[in-house]
Amino acid sequence: MSRTIPAPGRITSVLGSQPWWAAGTPDQRRAVAQAVQMRREQAQRRIARLWAHPDLAEHLCHALGYERLDQWNGYVPSTRTYGEYGEINKSPQRRALIEVLKAVAEREKPSESVAATDEAKT
Repeated sequence: MSRTIPAPGRITSVLGSQPWWAAGTPDQRRAVAQAVQMRREQAQRRIARLWAHPDLAEHLCHALGYERLDQWNGYVPSTRTYGEYGEINKSPQRRALIEVLKAVAEREKPSESVAATDEAKT
């Protein structure tokens, strides 16, 4: 099955089929399209960062019930359910995902000894 590459800036989601999408102004549609693109890029960066740590990727797959990392789309559920005033999202899957992403960030931090060495060079 081949995959068509969308034109730059083109929405490739269900947005175009929504009645409110067609009713929006060009500026509103552009703002939504930019937000969707930004979220997609953030998700792709999360996935790439996780690929660099196979043990954490394996842990995430196990926690989410996936067989392979490529099954995860990079999405991180919101802190709250149902928007800003909803309940705190206490999902065990979200908790596991946040823990793994924090571990990735911790590994990516420059170690103090490297920072000290860099300071000594200057």
